[in-house]
Amino acid sequence: MNEKHAFTIEQLHQFRQLSNRLRHLKMSKQEMADQIAKLEREQRQADEEAAEMEERLNGEFAELAEVADLFSTAQAVPDTILPLEETNYVTRDKKELLLVNMMRAYKRANPDANTITYTEVKNTLAEQYKIETRSIANFFLGILSDYETVGGNRNKAIVIPKDY
Repeated sequence: MNEKHAFTIEQLHQFRQLSNRLRHLKMSKQEMADQIAKLEREQRQADEEAAEMEERLNGEFAELAEVADLFSTAQAVPDTILPLEETNYVTRDKKELLLVNMMRAYKRANPDANTITYTEVKNTLAEQYKIETRSIANFFLGILSDYETVGGNRNKAIVIPKDY
């Protein structure tokens, strides 16, 4: 004989929660499986490409391998010499140089000035160097702490060192 079981509202609620959670877990597992498959494909392609390159280097360019140290990246042109347009990346060293150059140029243009505002730095970056940034503090993170700053949130400025 088929007995019917009576469920409480709380049990129905729990059943619904468990069913929904199980459905979400199954979807998440499928997404993870898809991502794993994609990463495995990409890794296979990278391995194949690396193998082709090694084959060419060991065959076609075998003679150059003997003098490979001439092409070492350790002897490359220092990053500070390359214009920003060529690198599309601003390193910490380059940021330090930019800030020093901007403060020196500002001091030459305004000999009586003891500070340069964040707004002036931001405008100079945008106009002269074509670098757009939302925040000078974030762009020069770790660099501005080496300089004394004055002012509040709205009119912050960097004190220009005396030797500039």
